[in-house]
Amino acid sequence: MSVPMLWGPDAIRGFRQSLDQTQLEFGQTLGLREKQVQRYEGGQSFAPYKIQTKLNDLAQDQAFRWHGDGSKPRP
Repeated sequence: MSVPMLWGPDAIRGFRQSLDQTQLEFGQTLGLREKQVQRYEGGQSFAPYKIQTKLNDLAQDQAFRWHGDGSKPRP
């Protein structure tokens, strides 16, 4: 009986593919175009700067809409 390798080239490749897919879906949820999210040369993951910028924009937008104590949305 053979035991599947839990850590090796195939396992790492599968993990990276699923991670790429998750990052791609996350980027699309934030409204980023697919080409901005896809991995670029040099083994870097997708541009985290663009995602962080989008998150900062969303956070600022939310901060303007909510009171300081976070209790109620402003009218």
